[in-house]
Amino acid sequence: MTTAEKFFLDVWKGYKKNYCTEPMLEARATKMHQVAISKNWQRVPSIEQMKASLCSNESKAFEKYRNIYFMYDLYPFNRTRFPIAYEDAADYVRADMNK
Repeated sequence: MTTAEKFFLDVWKGYKKNYCTEPMLEARATKMHQVAISKNWQRVPSIEQMKASLCSNESKAFEKYRNIYFMYDLYPFNRTRFPIAYEDAADYVRADMNK
């Protein structure tokens, strides 16, 4: 693992620890729910639906941030140089939490 990969994984681990705990997911979903109400959405998802959305979209968010961080668009060869998959990041976070 390169230093760049480790740094990215450490940042992802910090995100998971700070923003993906059950209390934080609840707080984030509640805030999203309140924003939807304040913007007069016709159909406002419940807080539980917002939480489910946050969790189900996590792998897409990971891919977006990984692609930006490793500049895959500017340097396509970085896809093979830094081939971090969402599952690898999940394993990295789990290993750290099991220490």
